[in-house]
Amino acid sequence: MQKKLIALAIAGLASTAAFAQSNVTVYGKVDYGYVNSGSANGAVVENGHRSEFASGISGGSRLGFKGAEDIGNGLKAIFEVEYGLSIDNAGTTSVATATAKNPFWNRHSYVGLTGGFGTVVGGRVDGDRYSVWGSYDPFGNGTVANAASLSMDQVSRGDNAIAYISPDFSGFRVLTFYTNQLVGNENGGLFNPSCKTGSLQQNSCDLRGAGLNLEYTNGPIRATGNYEEFKAKDSSPEIKIKVWEIGGSYDFGVAKVSAMYDSYKVDNTTVDKRNWLVGVSAPVGGAGLVRASYVRHELKTDSDYDCNKYGIGYLYNLSKRTSVFTDYAHISNSSKGVCTITYSAAVGSADYGSSGYGTRGFDLGISHNF
Repeated sequence: MQKKLIALAIAGLASTAAFAQSNVTVYGKVDYGYVNSGSANGAVVENGHRSEFASGISGGSRLGFKGAEDIGNGLKAIFEVEYGLSIDNAGTTSVATATAKNPFWNRHSYVGLTGGFGTVVGGRVDGDRYSVWGSYDPFGNGTVANAASLSMDQVSRGDNAIAYISPDFSGFRVLTFYTNQLVGNENGGLFNPSCKTGSLQQNSCDLRGAGLNLEYTNGPIRATGNYEEFKAKDSSPEIKIKVWEIGGSYDFGVAKVSAMYDSYKVDNTTVDKRNWLVGVSAPVGGAGLVRASYVRHELKTDSDYDCNKYGIGYLYNLSKRTSVFTDYAHISNSSKGVCTITYSAAVGSADYGSSGYGTRGFDLGISHNF
């Protein structure tokens, strides 16, 4: 089960420069490298061992199109569609969901209006919870050291959504969203009987939800508070998912430190999770960046499922658009813990992502943005 906020990549919509043109802009990312992960100290862990060349290790490979039309009186119509690529096999981004959908625009895709009132968009939008994790994780939701996969509840994007982003008020910004069905198509009046028995399924129970995100940015300071709530239509007994996060970072120049706390609870069930993140990144020699993090996952109803993750890595910018990276991560599980290494922060959810393998992992790769 995964309940994840539905909202949109604030950075993409908040950039007025992106909307100053009337033509279509083509952009993308190509990421490729080597991943090796498996069990540590002979431990028996899900899925065994991985040794492969893969696409999208530090961030998903993609091809995108965005544009805007000035329709007068300070108002612009905007759109953006993004296609996930798997360059290791010349395919599309895989789908790890029971809906059997494989949309061409399998990342975000939306259309809307922007002006002095803010921005309103509708479609498949970037998830807010996922975006909060990415904002404070030094590894930005990528590489074997990413933080969010430890929670095992990440959906990177939300379907059937509408979102609003306010203008900037002296560093403050507000984002709200609503969705009729978080993952996959709405059921059009049909109802899955299993939802009434408490078997909550993201793909077929019409998970309807809303959320509110508050963010403050001022020079080296950044802080975020986020709350979201989801409920399956007509579920009985009612199963309500409540998720909230708080996060903050401060850039000292010589190093940037960040911290985050995440709560994920499902009413009337034993699901009550807590996740912690502490991270640091430090520039080295102008073009290099050292990154490290500690993440802890706790199940409040049974501490035997707790796990800890340590990650360290190095990124070197060959140019403004091309970088090389290498990372190492190690997980320690409690007696029943099932946390595993993956380079996708959306693992374990009804979303796109790599499978998890073992409790220690290494990666080495190259990434180019265009």
